[in-house]
Amino acid sequence: MPELPEVEVLKRSLQKKIRFRKIIRIKIYNRNLRYKVPYSIGRDLKNHIVNNISRISKYIIFHINFSKKLLIHLGMSGTIHLIEKNNKNNTNASFYHSSYLPQKHNHIEISFSNDIKMIYNDPRRFGYLKLLKKNYLLEKPIINLGPDPFSYKFNFEYIKNFIYKKKINIKNLLMNQ
Repeated sequence: MPELPEVEVLKRSLQKKIRFRKIIRIKIYNRNLRYKVPYSIGRDLKNHIVNNISRISKYIIFHINFSKKLLIHLGMSGTIHLIEKNNKNNTNASFYHSSYLPQKHNHIEISFSNDIKMIYNDPRRFGYLKLLKKNYLLEKPIINLGPDPFSYKFNFEYIKNFIYKKKINIKNLLMNQ
């Protein structure tokens, strides 16, 4: 499973390459991920611009407009590869060891206006994509998350209040996240 710093690096790579780009086409090769990819995803996102890309925990969020967001979770083995038109064999995949694009398990391909394709690859299919509404912070799975470790809300007071009066040893407390 990609860890939090890897997801942050991926988010920054995506921001550099596809922020402010229009989504031209979405191809779904396999809808059967952890949750089925909605049929409407292509219709809902096509010809819209990705205004921002953010991260909450291990979720990557594409901010399309005020009322449309695309949530991506990589699951256990998911990867995102960026393919440039003039270099189809290598990917800008930020933290992956191999820059070679796998041929199997490419489930979703999103083409952008700058001739870049984003390919979601997931051999185990534990990741997923979900369309979010305007109040996405109040939707599952986001509403169930604690504060981000990089946010100002995650501080000594938060940790102290979280563990106060817990009758569990510190190791089990830390392991039960």
